[in-house]
Amino acid sequence: MDGSEPGLDTPAAVLSGAPMDLQARTVRIYRPAKTATQSGNWHGHHWRMDWDVLSKGHRWENPLMGWQSSADFMQGTHLNFNSKEDAINFANKQGYEYFVQEPNERKMVPKAYATQFVYQPKKLKEVRTNWDDDKVITHGRDNKLCVWQLRQEDEGSLSTTLPIDNAESEKKQPWLLHSLPVNALNFCFFATCRVPGDTTAAGLAPTGSILVAVPGVQDGHINVTSLPSEERVATIIDPKSIKTGMVMAIGLHYQDDHKFHVLAGYESGYVCMFAQTTATKQWQAIYTHKAHTQPILSLDISPLGGYFYTSSADDILARHPLSPSSKGTAEPKTVRTKHAGQQSLVVRPDGRIFATAGWDGRVRVYSPRTMKELAVLKWHKEGCYAVAFAAARDEDPEAEEAVDGVAVGKRELTVSEQRVRKTKEGHWLAAGSKDGKVSLWDVY
Repeated sequence: MDGSEPGLDTPAAVLSGAPMDLQARTVRIYRPAKTATQSGNWHGHHWRMDWDVLSKGHRWENPLMGWQSSADFMQGTHLNFNSKEDAINFANKQGYEYFVQEPNERKMVPKAYATQFVYQPKKLKEVRTNWDDDKVITHGRDNKLCVWQLRQEDEGSLSTTLPIDNAESEKKQPWLLHSLPVNALNFCFFATCRVPGDTTAAGLAPTGSILVAVPGVQDGHINVTSLPSEERVATIIDPKSIKTGMVMAIGLHYQDDHKFHVLAGYESGYVCMFAQTTATKQWQAIYTHKAHTQPILSLDISPLGGYFYTSSADDILARHPLSPSSKGTAEPKTVRTKHAGQQSLVVRPDGRIFATAGWDGRVRVYSPRTMKELAVLKWHKEGCYAVAFAAARDEDPEAEEAVDGVAVGKRELTVSEQRVRKTKEGHWLAAGSKDGKVSLWDVY
């Protein structure tokens, strides 16, 4: 610039006597980002101007120490301004070419504890498939419990696109068999139990049906409904002698003598077992114990051994008897794991191990007999909130050939069949985390 350029004002750089290398430089105007090691944003209140790096030829490597040297006298120079407009006016006044780098604004999403109880029509709390092979039970935050029919021949007509890939398009839904209004305004999941063949003693529902338990509208209440009749068979009220709070976990269990028990874990840390009296048919608490200091988060029943297990927001795991009247089994066994927040607890179908999903992102495997930790599964980066076991299937090691429907002998399995058999016989463990990922483990 020599002062002959068109414009309303003469650039100040012409009168300053600055060298031409400085007058021809391009400057950047930006707002500094927050320091990564500090939580405050004081340094992000002003705007800064610095000079662009000179082209190749102004840097060299020091032959003695290997340091990078530079002849750019403006490399470490910067100017601060109170606003972006002040920086732009200064650049125009000096005759500098400039570009503005807009900051990435931080978006603050308001969060509140009450949002976990808000009606949300498309969010699920729990999914189960323990009724029939073609039925799926879902419990959502839309205050509904739905039973869907998903037959194998219908899978071809359903969408396989994940919601994260295409959330806007409408997808075909399976056939809706039942829809029950339930209370979903807390953290409690529903519980299911098949009615055994002989229900004379229980007298709650016909053979082949399924019982579903959900928290009631009032705190501490439990509603038990029979499907497919959709008939309310029981309403259980929490004991008035103790302070229970909300229902946090539910379990249903049939004893060998066909006595039906309802298990409940409460917000206060109490665990209760309810049964019907023979004379009055009223539901009464036959077992009550407080093994936890924090709200109970999960409850599961062991298929063997006559126990059920509870986990809580504290670091305690507890084993409770399913027959509290038996001698020597009235007192539960508790262990401190030193890991608070065991969100989900599930016993494997064979009853040999059980697993918990923790807020620390770890899945831990325990022995039901000794309550000792057997394994720690580490992969998720955020807290784990769900864990489930797959039922192992025992397959014949050899395949049976048939001609026109008549068995003619056995043959060795092919490699593909061996892989399928190994998959079916494997003890699979699935864990879901807040990071949006599901991990699959092959455990012993």
